[in-house]
Amino acid sequence: MDLTTICQFKSGIRQPKLLFKTLCDMVPEFDSMHTTKHFCECRITLNGGDYLIYAPINYESMSMVHRAIESLNVTNCDITDIRILEAELLGCIASPYDTSIVIETLPEGTPLSEALYTLTEEHLLKGLNRLRQQLMSFDISINNLTPENIIIGYDFEWYVTRSYMITQGYGRDDASFSRIERLIEKCSLQSDEFSQRRVHMDRLELHRTTVEKDRTIYPLQDGCRRFVTRNGVGFLDDNNNVIIEPVFKRASNFREDRSVVTTNTGHMGVIDRRGHFIVPPIYEHAEFNVDSGNIAVSNGNMWAVYDYLGEFVKDWHERKQYIPIRSHATPLDYSADDDV
Repeated sequence: MDLTTICQFKSGIRQPKLLFKTLCDMVPEFDSMHTTKHFCECRITLNGGDYLIYAPINYESMSMVHRAIESLNVTNCDITDIRILEAELLGCIASPYDTSIVIETLPEGTPLSEALYTLTEEHLLKGLNRLRQQLMSFDISINNLTPENIIIGYDFEWYVTRSYMITQGYGRDDASFSRIERLIEKCSLQSDEFSQRRVHMDRLELHRTTVEKDRTIYPLQDGCRRFVTRNGVGFLDDNNNVIIEPVFKRASNFREDRSVVTTNTGHMGVIDRRGHFIVPPIYEHAEFNVDSGNIAVSNGNMWAVYDYLGEFVKDWHERKQYIPIRSHATPLDYSADDDV
């Protein structure tokens, strides 16, 4: 059954470990949860990546998503990443049925609704025209195109979110493009204004993604900036000095002085801001829970738990229900394999 009740979704968000099958270790942003005409929606963080999850609340909802995914697959379009997790939300008192959940990857970047006030009119119009050309080449329409649903990524490409209304056939977004063009003309900076504000924006750059010739630098978080080169992932301080060399294949942003990293051998562990391992990189999977400070690790179906300081607090045990989303999805955090 695909129809979710609002109460069931809210119960799941409050108790993900009990009610979600593969997303049970997500960290939801409760303030982001709201209801639209077709879905209950919430933003979550999982394994260092950001996502939107949607629960269908009427009979049109899942049909729309299936149509959008089919349109994307037929055209090989890569401006969004949206998937259906079948029977993901487990039945509870609010509803006895297991229901499917839609998950959409959120690219790291700035929403157009914010970029309108920080980038030049020329830059924004170029990006908007490039997005228009992409939709034309893929022969699709978004049908839900707003500044809030467009993200300008770290690579300066434009991505769409809430893409569950995509259909084949270009041309249904013309009115939306016209509205966004008017907003850009009204709100964006002119070139001379941009130059005058350059000094004030230097510190602001710490909170944006910066693309340089040989590396991509991500926004400041917990006092560090993650950066990606072709050799690996490392970290900078707030003056862009290297504090941890780019030796990892993947690394999450620091949270409470902890980062989950993957070595070049594919094993996972946890480091502190000095680059010292709190949990050794000998596990197939590792997760840091910010609320408890504990670190769960696994090999196969066997799990164990370390505390914040790296001491065992729970010895190996079997946990059959958990299936990491990483096992059937694209990488959840940026790695040295990504383009820089």
